[in-house]
Amino acid sequence: MRASDAIHTGAGYGCQAYSAPVYLARHSISVHMDILTVAVKNSGLFRTNHTITDIDMFLHRPLLLNALGLGLIFSWALPSFTLWPYLDDSVFWLFNRTISADHPRWTTLLAAMNNRFYDAVVMLGMLTLMASACYRDPRGGWPRWLGIGVTMLLTAGVTALLVRYLVTYTHPSPTLLYPDASRVSQFVDFATKDQAGSSFPGDHGIMAMIFAGFMLSFGDRITRIASLAIATLAAAPRIMVGAHWLSDILVGSLSIVLLILPWALCTPLARRCSAAISGLAERLAEGSAPRA
Repeated sequence: MRASDAIHTGAGYGCQAYSAPVYLARHSISVHMDILTVAVKNSGLFRTNHTITDIDMFLHRPLLLNALGLGLIFSWALPSFTLWPYLDDSVFWLFNRTISADHPRWTTLLAAMNNRFYDAVVMLGMLTLMASACYRDPRGGWPRWLGIGVTMLLTAGVTALLVRYLVTYTHPSPTLLYPDASRVSQFVDFATKDQAGSSFPGDHGIMAMIFAGFMLSFGDRITRIASLAIATLAAAPRIMVGAHWLSDILVGSLSIVLLILPWALCTPLARRCSAAISGLAERLAEGSAPRA
């Protein structure tokens, strides 16, 4: 039985029928309502000089993106909607057929793109892109982008904690489900990842999408386009070798990001947090500067 079938039937992995959508929907709604309560009532996100129209504008986009995230979850969970199982199997076998001794260069490339060194290269690419954006930014320079970077890391950390404790459903990767699947680790002599006992949701996908989301919100056109390319390069290799199903990223990762990230980026929360950190960095820099 395929992993995507087990999601709908409850067979396999010890889960009961519809446990995934119930858990995900229930916890997702709880999480983003808690975030909304904290942001609006307790943190001073909307001060008294904001009008009702301003608040409606702030809430419109997060709620719309939340609806898209919930729509993804339910489209994946509905037994009668078979698009995701079809795409999962089709994409997996499309790439898995190319992993063989008959395609040594391609197989080695896929293995290398799922090595720890490749992860470091992607991280370096993210840092380089942010440094480039900082260099071109006429509005604040390094203090502004330090604030953006720290705020992004805080958002990623909070998201990781929420996923760890609230998303209770998972399933194995296709390379573990199909005994006859080819694995890149069989054809190379260096460490690479081609399987996962818990592949849902895709953690690489979540972090890459958070990075892209911040760059889309704060960066210029070049930064935005480059961030989407880097996010794709970070998440796609896991799908190509079968360490993740396609839906682990396009449903699992994307729906989580759509439920959480808008409350930071589509409200003043992230901008105020980054501005506060930037201001603190500037004051520290001025205080440590030698006096004439």
